[in-house]
Amino acid sequence: MRAIIALSLTASLVSGCLFATSANDAECRTPASTSKLVREIAAASSEVCALYTDGTVSCMRARYAAAPTRVNITAPTTFDHIAAGASFACGWRDDGQAFCWGNSDSGRLGRGVIDGASPVIVDTAAPVLGLARVRGMGLGGSHACAFEDGGATSCWGSNFWAQLGTGDTADRYAPATNLHVASSTSLALTSQDSCALQSNGDVRCWGRAIAANVGRGFYVEDSGPAAVVLKRARLLSAGSDRACALDLDGAVWCWDLNPAAGAGNDSTRRPTRVQGIPRMRSMDVGDWRTACGVTELGAVWCWGFQSTVSDPTPRPVDGLTDVTQLALGDYYACALRTDGKVLCWQNDPVGSSLYPAACTGSSSAPTPRDAGF
Repeated sequence: MRAIIALSLTASLVSGCLFATSANDAECRTPASTSKLVREIAAASSEVCALYTDGTVSCMRARYAAAPTRVNITAPTTFDHIAAGASFACGWRDDGQAFCWGNSDSGRLGRGVIDGASPVIVDTAAPVLGLARVRGMGLGGSHACAFEDGGATSCWGSNFWAQLGTGDTADRYAPATNLHVASSTSLALTSQDSCALQSNGDVRCWGRAIAANVGRGFYVEDSGPAAVVLKRARLLSAGSDRACALDLDGAVWCWDLNPAAGAGNDSTRRPTRVQGIPRMRSMDVGDWRTACGVTELGAVWCWGFQSTVSDPTPRPVDGLTDVTQLALGDYYACALRTDGKVLCWQNDPVGSSLYPAACTGSSSAPTPRDAGF
């Protein structure tokens, strides 16, 4: 995660939909607000979370076509940073403590066990076992990784495609040492792969798609060595099946981490520079190969997969300025501005259960709306 300055965020405790599917619906409105301050936002799949300056966390959640709801996370401590994955999230403190909450499937919460015979949604944050000096985290579809002082990296959760980097394909319910990287400074995870930025600027990746990208075959549970996919990077981000890196010159490079999507098209499975965008200071990647970046002047540009058509042409989000951070999820994007507002919009024609086009405009001409925190 990227640290940002403390900002004022409008907030609301609401029930039911944040934005309804009809623009005429009474729920398609900006909720009543308070004056809480926020430090970071994080999003993945159908959930976006806000970290306030008092160290507490709230998440706007929509799952299985249910109406979005605001959830205040119960925690035994406060947090300094947050990260989001598919149906789960984690927070950590500057003193190195890490906690996770959400869907417990595959041991992705790092508690050493799965909560019950069937996975459950846990809205009380609990410590990740065995981690005491966390400096950064990355969350994927059903696995997570963290790096500690010095860059040593551990991973846990689902390991079906060897995405934990432990040299095998056994799931881990608690952090296990990653064998591929030793000096991580940033992590980005997809549903079946993992990437780590190293202190020398190399981006190393491992898991299902990397096996295909380096010629070890498609659809294999690959525990081979991590591949160096890019050099001179300074920031990583990933969605469900695409990763992007921001290099030292402010250029953005993206590559697909989905063997099916990349089959027969090497150009999408190798890092390719995004053309037609200004120099970027930060960026984020959402699901379905969508991405957005923040320019040095605080404007936002987006590009990527649109419905069933790949549209690589970057376009600015008109009227959105003074942005400090982006967080993208499943067909939607959110931006944190310097005036303290978090604005969200639908980022793909297929639709978003959190921020539908009826309330936020089409993906080609979005009208960002208050996120409702």
